[in-house]
Amino acid sequence: MGASVELLALYAAVQTRRRLSAELKLLRARLQDEKLRDEWRRMVRIRHYLTLGVLKDHTASSWADTWAHGTDKNLINLTSLSRDAFAQLLERSTATPASIHMGVSGREELQSNAAVGH
Repeated sequence: MGASVELLALYAAVQTRRRLSAELKLLRARLQDEKLRDEWRRMVRIRHYLTLGVLKDHTASSWADTWAHGTDKNLINLTSLSRDAFAQLLERSTATPASIHMGVSGREELQSNAAVGH
């Protein structure tokens, strides 16, 4: 009777070890995924992978309030851009793809006429 109890206890220990080993493997995979997500967020914050999807709606941004109600000094302090430079950037970011073409320098330039082919 003692041998069967020992065998049963050993079997239970092996099953527990297998289950815990599988859970540990899953936890390590989840931890790796979380590390990758955290690194992606960090890269977005430092603007290496800045996309339109991560930008807030411009109406909810602090710069939009400063643009509408602040002084030029407030705008320069917030964005490091003058009002004219900021207006050019804003115009460029809200332009439709059809109104952008490649310039002589190889950089995109806004056409004065938004129609394609002009």
